[in-house]
Amino acid sequence: MISPHTSISPTTLNQCGPGIITFSSTLGSGFTWHSSAPTYATIDIATGICMPTGIAGTTIITYGTDTLILNLYDLPTVASVIGPTTLCVGQSFTYTCSTPGGV
Repeated sequence: MISPHTSISPTTLNQCGPGIITFSSTLGSGFTWHSSAPTYATIDIATGICMPTGIAGTTIITYGTDTLILNLYDLPTVASVIGPTTLCVGQSFTYTCSTPGGV
């Protein structure tokens, strides 16, 4: 769970993959939360609990005069790790993975 305070700089948050994000603001009560692009992330107007939809994109989260840019990214696709499933004490093995750039 991430709890960024929206009036603190920087005003950008990057999130990779799904997960709950709980926003808070120092402005106090009397305002509602808003996501400019609910296709990418919805937000509860009263609690600031944000749920990314799993689609990569950018949305602007606002609360009163506070704004935050939320960049959402896809989880990387990882190839299978290749190697034995068991090793005996004292043995060693170098596992391989064909994911570009590694993981």
